Amino acid sequence: MTTNNSIAEKNKLLDHTTVLNKQLESNYIALGIALLEVQETEAFREAGYEDFASYYRNELGREKSTVSRLLGVARWLKENKLPEATVSYRKLDVAIRAYPNKDAGYILAAAENNTIDELRDEHR
Repeated sequence: MTTNNSIAEKNKLLDHTTVLNKQLESNYIALGIALLEVQETEAFREAGYEDFASYYRNELGREKSTVSRLLGVARWLKENKLPEATVSYRKLDVAIRAYPNKDAGYILAAAENNTIDELRDEHR
């Protein structure tokens, strides 16, 4: 039988996991914004790389698909003059692709109010 103490501990663990995930998502958006600047300024050359892909693969250990999504979100934020977003970069990425002709407010609301699965269904 589960005690109240262990239920409280499990709830605390779940809350902590949620907080860490939000921090991670925020850092992913910041990473995307930084990567966009590295790409646009060709700062990767200062690290001895001839191309951007070699830089992110070797220095960051990131795959092309991940970097493409991060850059897509960062470009969208920049084009819409939004300094950052408070939603998951993954949800924002899917919402941007699901609603290419909608305005920024609509896309942000969709990302905030829908699950990734719901957004993906809309995109199909």
